[in-house]
Amino acid sequence: MCSTKVWDKVLSEEAYEQKLAENPSLMRFIRNLESFLVNGRTILECGCGSGINTLLLSKKFGLECFLVDFSKKSFEIVRRFAKELNVSYNFILADCRYLPFKEGNCDVVWNEGVNEHFNGYERQLVFNEMIRACKFKGGILVSVPNSLNLYEQIIIRAKGFPYGFEKPYSSSELKERLIRAGASIFSTDGYGFWGSIINLLVFLTKRGKVFYRSMHRQITADSKKHEIIKKIGRLLRVLDYQRNWLNKYFGYLIVCTASKIRKNI
Repeated sequence: MCSTKVWDKVLSEEAYEQKLAENPSLMRFIRNLESFLVNGRTILECGCGSGINTLLLSKKFGLECFLVDFSKKSFEIVRRFAKELNVSYNFILADCRYLPFKEGNCDVVWNEGVNEHFNGYERQLVFNEMIRACKFKGGILVSVPNSLNLYEQIIIRAKGFPYGFEKPYSSSELKERLIRAGASIFSTDGYGFWGSIINLLVFLTKRGKVFYRSMHRQITADSKKHEIIKKIGRLLRVLDYQRNWLNKYFGYLIVCTASKIRKNI
């Protein structure tokens, strides 16, 4: 598992750059849980980071939100975004392996980019805890890096990888761990294939890195280039969010939605 020092640094460098806008890729999968969100009262994010998506969902559906993270830097960022959104929240400084909740506390339990940072018994323990905290027949969503994605395999082996230990998931392992914890799967998909290919080319070639940096420097100075880059970005987003076999099997992230079917683990 990553140390708090690693995540404090990552959050300091990245989270303040986030905007108060929905992640369109994630929202596509959140819609699979819409009935739970509409009819529920509580939502829990385990390993929330900035907490931005949960705060947005809380505001949209009128839910009481619980945000769990072991980083104090996370709390600072959550507090800032919650104030800007005018949303109330409950932040708990805790470890996802040992959630301070009674069984069946929340209607929806989810996270993104968290469970891959655990190994051995703890890898299953996080799923057990998430589903334990979920109400019987409540909704669950887990999003993790895909072990079949080439960019993911290369980047985690690179020197200077900022996120510490990371072990991506196959679709079969993700489903197996959710089922073992007491969930019934009703959707497995993925996204981000084309974006990961572009990132891989940029990462692997010096020319790609130079082009990428210069492209972003020139965007503000050249309105025509700015419009071209925006169009390319929109096209990539459309391709990355489509339901197709490239995204499902080789996308950067795998997303599984499920429901709790066993009251006890």
